[in-house]
Amino acid sequence: MTRAAAEYADLARTDLDLARACASLERARRTQGGVEASDPQPLAQHRAVSGRRALQILDELAPSSADGPRVRAQARMVLHLAIARIGFESGAEVAAARAIADAGVEIAGTPPSRVPWTDAARALVEVRVAPAMDPVLTAMAARGPAIAAANRRLGETSFEAARQLGLPHPEARFVASAEGVEGVIGAAQTFLDRTEALWTDLVAHARRRAAAPVWRPVDTLALALAPDAPRGWPSRITARWFAEILPGLAKRAEIAPDSLPAALGGASFARALGVFGAALMRPPASLPFSLARDPTAPRALLFSALFAGLPGAAIFHARVLGEPAGTARDQARALSRAILFAGRKAAFDAILARTASASADAWNELSFRVFGAPVPATLAGAWPRRRPDAVCRFEAWLLARDREGDLVRRFDEDWFRNPRAEAALLAEASGPARDFEPHPEGQLAPAAEDAARRFQEVLA
Repeated sequence: MTRAAAEYADLARTDLDLARACASLERARRTQGGVEASDPQPLAQHRAVSGRRALQILDELAPSSADGPRVRAQARMVLHLAIARIGFESGAEVAAARAIADAGVEIAGTPPSRVPWTDAARALVEVRVAPAMDPVLTAMAARGPAIAAANRRLGETSFEAARQLGLPHPEARFVASAEGVEGVIGAAQTFLDRTEALWTDLVAHARRRAAAPVWRPVDTLALALAPDAPRGWPSRITARWFAEILPGLAKRAEIAPDSLPAALGGASFARALGVFGAALMRPPASLPFSLARDPTAPRALLFSALFAGLPGAAIFHARVLGEPAGTARDQARALSRAILFAGRKAAFDAILARTASASADAWNELSFRVFGAPVPATLAGAWPRRRPDAVCRFEAWLLARDREGDLVRRFDEDWFRNPRAEAALLAEASGPARDFEPHPEGQLAPAAEDAARRFQEVLA
């Protein structure tokens, strides 16, 4: 073993170095509140755990180490830091383009208003009535090319960093399935294809019901809020609500109040339950840093998607919200429609993340399929925003649908109220941030087919 390898073999020391580097990166991002920070090289002093050499040594150590899972976890953390470091070091163009966005988006009105891009994007999913979104969307379309340029540069730097590290894709080492990035993207395409006719029918029905002569992307966003599921919810979403509806699990979750969405429709409560699910993940303090933290937190993403899916079951509305059978069934249908949109949107993000930037043709085709109407071309690459973990997020959403079925089989349809299911979930939430071994091959395509079939059964 070389001297360098011996240093990395001191797992406790490597964990400490990784924790310090991650803290520096988080501080830098928090300073700016976005992608770039005032410190252009926050990881410069942490190159020992954010470079290709560290990754190579840890990869060599993993098979021979008695603590292989921990070494592999450290390698993933090094990879995450390396991609972030390379992105920061080549981020001048990104920072310049982002500065244009920071100048704000001017929204027409009396009087006109100017808001930050992030606030305008948030408004698109938080405004109750679709027509009120039109001025926001128009203003964002005018600012879109500059934001798209920033996001395109970010994508390019991520892919360039992956190439420098010998990887085909920035998320290549972070997906939980042995099928890899291409397997997840293939499942996303399958899910879109298998739910295409159903989604088209749902949008057409909503358009007829609204007597809308023209259907716009903002109409789909308004529909996805599930405004037709108004019964049984509190007026505000607070941590106390979780303690009332899921008392056995709520004792474990620590939820920051500012992480909860405003109560705008039934889907807001599904989103809040997603926040709750992620908050259940609390590895014990005794767990090493590299096992307690994972760059993409696949288990937290899966828990989030699992609990966000609860309102899609009629029994949730009956047993938890106390609604009569007819109302419970109707609201579950409305929320299932919103959950289907969330899955199709996650699939859209994952497919577009196959390359550093999507072609105009891919954008036009996919955005129309998901939003049911043309999305302004000037928003391509700007909104919806490109997520660096888009592939991992769809994978987690899909595996959560698979986990739902497993929990129903093991603990019955009201598994979320079953003490044995609670114990099993809390035990899992007390473990490492991800599984030690990848999920087996051949799981994703059947999961996509099964999820599509279940939505068809509920919504057709």
